Amino acid sequence: MFLVDYDNNLQVTQLQHHKNFKSSKSPTLSLGATTASVWIKTRILNQSDKTDWHIQIQSPPVLESVTVYQKKDGELVKILTSQASKPKITGEVRVNNLLIPIFIPIHTEAEFYIKASSNNILRLPIKVITLQKAYEQSYLSDLLSGIVFGMLMAFAIYNLFVYILTKEQPYLYYLGAIFFWSLNVFFYNGFLPDIMSSLIWLNSAGTIIALASLMSILFTNSFLQTEKNSPFFIRSGD
Repeated sequence: MFLVDYDNNLQVTQLQHHKNFKSSKSPTLSLGATTASVWIKTRILNQSDKTDWHIQIQSPPVLESVTVYQKKDGELVKILTSQASKPKITGEVRVNNLLIPIFIPIHTEAEFYIKASSNNILRLPIKVITLQKAYEQSYLSDLLSGIVFGMLMAFAIYNLFVYILTKEQPYLYYLGAIFFWSLNVFFYNGFLPDIMSSLIWLNSAGTIIALASLMSILFTNSFLQTEKNSPFFIRSGD
């Protein structure tokens, strides 16, 4: 169940008896681009023979902050707080997805509250998963991301040499576009916020995509000589 906090002032002490929680209509809660925070309430019944589990949130880079509480003896106890502007902290497994260790005794139900806010699109694919399964599932996505990043780097090196030899401006714009789209791959796979956590302004999907799009437009206009060959589009942009 979820509750949207539009004013970002809802206190944790108000949650347990709050009547405005409602069920999500889809397995993945998605609120689109918003500055509001969202509270997730979930109950987990452990019917397995394991007690060590993890809450996995699969889109951490665009999440500005995540705080997790567990209900213990009638009170909500904070077990983790993660912020995009700070390095990963103790209690969080260092993977590209947000992976939070939890303990649930066998044949016992546990209740958790998760508060999340985003600097872009607020989307929360949440799973309860074992650590082994989490690593197995991330293997293929990491492999594919590595292939894409390798191809981008190959294009970048090739166009760098072409620019050095020809001194033609379009290749420099193309190199800039590849650089920022490569950063975007790093960002959406959770690596950039971990590597460059001090550059808060850069760890934002809006910033990276805007810079990548700008360089792509400059390359397109320069390479196709739009001002000369298609003046209509230039006048339309003005």
